[in-house]
Amino acid sequence: MRFVELERPVFVIKGFDLALGARQAYIEPDFSELTKKKAIILKCTLKDAAFLGIEEKIGDTDEVFKFFGNHTQPLLHKLISVLFETIKTELLIYGETLEFLSFEADSKDIKLYASGATNESGDLKLKLKVFFSPQIAADFPEELRALLVAKSKGWLSYSLEFDGGEEKGFLKLESDRFRIEFEQIEIH
Repeated sequence: MRFVELERPVFVIKGFDLALGARQAYIEPDFSELTKKKAIILKCTLKDAAFLGIEEKIGDTDEVFKFFGNHTQPLLHKLISVLFETIKTELLIYGETLEFLSFEADSKDIKLYASGATNESGDLKLKLKVFFSPQIAADFPEELRALLVAKSKGWLSYSLEFDGGEEKGFLKLESDRFRIEFEQIEIH
């Protein structure tokens, strides 16, 4: 098998009640690590992809509007209904682990880059960088713009690193503007 081409696929994001829909998906399996690492690599490209059900998942956004002001409702709608022209990712799957070797999502106004790993136990290690175009950033309230870092040609960015989970017993959250660490987590 060289690759799989899917028309109008929907990928359910387990544990988050969210899904990612696309016009087309190309999935190419790579078995070069099968004997060495007992792993399969999947190279995936999605065309015209968007999150499905995210508005229902966010639910009541009154608290967001109170913090940033009521003028944020059109902006929030733009952000959650973004259509990514392409999403490219390379996944390494072995045992109970899924590694995102690379993840790139490109739209006219938002670009996402990520890498990380998760497992069946719920542990997650993630590095995320988001870029916002000058056009969409112009609608950001000043409080939100203060959290972002200016880049070239008017683009703004935000970086976030997350490491933790129940099995690891700690939580670390770090961004361009803050760092939070909990050394012991107990979930009852």
